[in-house]
Amino acid sequence: MQNLIDRNLLNGGLVRLTPHLVTRYNECLISLGLEATSLTEIDVDGLGVSPQIAKERNNPHYLCAGFSNPFAIIVSPDQYDKPVYFPIFSWQRALMRAFFDKNQKPIRDITGTHPIGLDIENGLSTFEGPEDLLLLSGLTAIPHIEEITEAAAEQGRLITQFSGELNCLREEVCDELVRHRQVHGDLRKRKIDMAPLTFDSFDDFYTVAFNGAAVLRHVDGDDILVLEDPAMFDSVNRKKIGSAQVYYLYDPDFSLFTKLLKGKWIVIPTKKYRQDPQLLEFKKELLLADALCDCEGSVKWRSLTISARKALIGKHKDKVPVIYSELERYAAGLKSGRELSISPELQYFLAEPSEKQSPETRQVLWTLLTHRERRNLLALYTVDKNMFLARYQDWSETKREWAANYLEERYKHQHRTQQSL
Repeated sequence: MQNLIDRNLLNGGLVRLTPHLVTRYNECLISLGLEATSLTEIDVDGLGVSPQIAKERNNPHYLCAGFSNPFAIIVSPDQYDKPVYFPIFSWQRALMRAFFDKNQKPIRDITGTHPIGLDIENGLSTFEGPEDLLLLSGLTAIPHIEEITEAAAEQGRLITQFSGELNCLREEVCDELVRHRQVHGDLRKRKIDMAPLTFDSFDDFYTVAFNGAAVLRHVDGDDILVLEDPAMFDSVNRKKIGSAQVYYLYDPDFSLFTKLLKGKWIVIPTKKYRQDPQLLEFKKELLLADALCDCEGSVKWRSLTISARKALIGKHKDKVPVIYSELERYAAGLKSGRELSISPELQYFLAEPSEKQSPETRQVLWTLLTHRERRNLLALYTVDKNMFLARYQDWSETKREWAANYLEERYKHQHRTQQSL
């Protein structure tokens, strides 16, 4: 992992909690019905999930009461728009951004002394089956700040009592008010009112529930449920649920891909590849390096010349993906002004979400594209770092070094030019 950390590709965007803030975090965990942590210093992401606690419990999704009922914890305003490291749903970062945007001052005032727990309510206490995902069209983020609101009400009562008649001269009245302010501070000018937030600005989403699933609405007139787990797909036992069509992501006939391509939800960006041939060179490197960079112990992929890479191809033809030669011919055809027909596998490797889709929907589509075609390294790293890291840990040190270098270079290039993943 050090290769990634040294290049600022891992563990960015976390908020460090001191032991005092961890105590507040634990209070919030307990109030949500969850077990407190024994750790004294932790980091949290934008949702309040801590990688250290996730490791401690061997459960990255500990901040929920089942996948149908995720929670969030806010202990610092610094969590605003921070990444969500272990999302249960693809909309969770957008939800937290919306909640912060609506409640900036209350969040600053409340987290000065108290944590904020969020119960994310979608109307279902549990998921009975993957078809329940089609019922989700909106949710409500309900803040739990009962302790400070009760304290504010009590302090208001004490101030009223203190102000009445000659109570300001009564020692026990004064002492009670002083003790309350020592514990909770002066609550008179703090903005601590916070209403539930209705969040329905998503139609399409991805979830880790049921071992990976996605819902896409109104694709060429149909709603779609996509399942990654073959057992889950078999359990549905039908191709349609009401008006929704059910697809298996890894179907060998690329039926989902065909549906999305026909509906123009995903595209083969031929014009972009023609205008910037370097993008296809990056794609070629992905295929070759993934297959060959650790085929010989002494290979240093980044330092290999074009001739040396061709020599490796010749020596290890059996490891070179079939679509590599097809990609070479496709690139040559675009350069010469011809557009060759290509196989569904290469189409899938080259495809990307249509820019006409919303950012949230594009993220879902990128997730589906890269879960099936994991050789698109940058896209996988960008939309699902956990799946990327699972692959990365299984690689040789040579391949890890190549991947870290590739991501460092391409991640910066992506942000400079906003080009294809």
